Amino acid sequence: MFSNTAGRMTPMRHLVLYVACVALIAVCLSACQESLEQRAARESRQYTSKSCPLRVDEFTVMDSMTFVASASTLCYWYTLSDTADRTYTETERQQASALLQKNLHNNTHLKVYREAGYAFRYVYRSASDAQTVRLDITLH
Repeated sequence: MFSNTAGRMTPMRHLVLYVACVALIAVCLSACQESLEQRAARESRQYTSKSCPLRVDEFTVMDSMTFVASASTLCYWYTLSDTADRTYTETERQQASALLQKNLHNNTHLKVYREAGYAFRYVYRSASDAQTVRLDITLH
């Protein structure tokens, strides 16, 4: 790139180097940025692979976390066992929903998703029959 005679860059080579640097910076910046949807999908996969299954309490195991891009929804999948593996009344469902809403509001990690209008779905399945859903709560 340097001239052999003067030890300085010619104006044309300087311009080419400048354009190449700008192009490289633009490519790096665009490659480093991910959309919120991409971030949600990535974080869901990473959380599931690193932390699941996760025993929440004596009767609850978190199986996975998924992201449904078409519905902008983060989904948390749980399995209930023993005494928690039962049918819940509407009052109990409302109480669970209120508790989940409070926890969601206090979770600073999820703030960016709440502010973007994402939904949060919590699905609790039976340990004795994986097809049986005990609770299915979606919060906005």
